Amino acid sequence: MPPRYRTLVVMAALSGLQQGELLALTRADLDLGSIPARVTVRKAVRRTDTGQVRVDVPKTASSVRVVTLPDPLTALLRDHLDEFVPDLPDASVFATGTGTVPARSNLGATRRRACAKAEVPHVRLHDLRHVAQHSAVLPAVRRGR
Repeated sequence: MPPRYRTLVVMAALSGLQQGELLALTRADLDLGSIPARVTVRKAVRRTDTGQVRVDVPKTASSVRVVTLPDPLTALLRDHLDEFVPDLPDASVFATGTGTVPARSNLGATRRRACAKAEVPHVRLHDLRHVAQHSAVLPAVRRGR
């Protein structure tokens, strides 16, 4: 993945957030100073029937939540913020170089090219949520629960 979107892919895999939730994140939604670091999901990006991008509340009330983040992701996010995100609370965490919400079709095409270059099967961003769900179960399994 191009550097601007690498953290987006890793965050999808380690946080379990949906693509629309990830694309709606701003600096104000991140608390990287807490232990463990966390992200507050309060909104999601949606495209209207006319193709306009709209940031709105998530689909359900239960989708508004706080998600803890693993340490490796926290370090990666700090580097991403330093390199790509203006130091403003409402700055989008994952935006294009011009500051707009990346189009899903462009992200998909970028992922397909990255997967082809890495010689791995294409994986949709949505599929990466299952990695987070699976890895969240592993520590409990190791403790015998």
